[in-house]
Amino acid sequence: MRGVCGRKVWPVGGSGGERASGVEAELGYGVGAFGVGVATPYTRLGQAPEGERRYGLGWRPALPGEALELDVEGWRRAGGTDRPEHGVGFELRVSR
Repeated sequence: MRGVCGRKVWPVGGSGGERASGVEAELGYGVGAFGVGVATPYTRLGQAPEGERRYGLGWRPALPGEALELDVEGWRRAGGTDRPEHGVGFELRVSR
C-alpha cells in the first residue's frame, strides 16, 4: 500500500520477505467539488492476524491537471503489544 508522509502505515509484507496475511479494505465515494472536479472522502480498515487493527479517514481532492494526486489522511493503529499510534499525513504524487 501507499505510505503516508513516507511511512508505511498499511504494510503489505511480513518480516523476512514473506507476504503478511490479514484483511484490508478501502471505501470511498467521489462527490462534485466546487464545479472543478471530484473530491473523494474515504475510509480504510484493516485487521492483521496477530490482532493489530488499523483505521484511517482521508480525502482525495481534485487537483488541476491529471499529473497531480493528493491524499490527506488521519490514521490509528492499535492492538498487538504496542501502545496505539495516531498520525496525520499527506502524500503528493506527480505522474508524467
